[in-house]
Amino acid sequence: MDDLVLRTVEIAHLYDLYKGLLTERQRDVLHLRLVEDLSLAEVAEELSVTRQAVHDTWQRTVTQMREYEDILGLRSDQLERGKLVEEILSLLDDKDGSTALIRAKCEAILSIGR
Repeated sequence: MDDLVLRTVEIAHLYDLYKGLLTERQRDVLHLRLVEDLSLAEVAEELSVTRQAVHDTWQRTVTQMREYEDILGLRSDQLERGKLVEEILSLLDDKDGSTALIRAKCEAILSIGR
């Protein structure tokens, strides 16, 4: 995947996790850009503001959500849990998978974010 796609996926994931902490205006801008896939100009027209105002709100909000992630770590915890679940599923597919190893992976999942 190219860099732009990865950044967009990251921002969408952060938005899903932290949208409850954003202002109504921030949620509106991110929703219209990410979900409705509108351009900056289209969002500006929809919200009756300038394109620059939309750009500034976008930049500030992305920075703010990254700061939330640095402090709270919800996205990294979620990614780590997903990785462990994939490993467990792989062990379950393996006929020689050790029950003790599966138990250890489950305990690791439960301990994330504590």
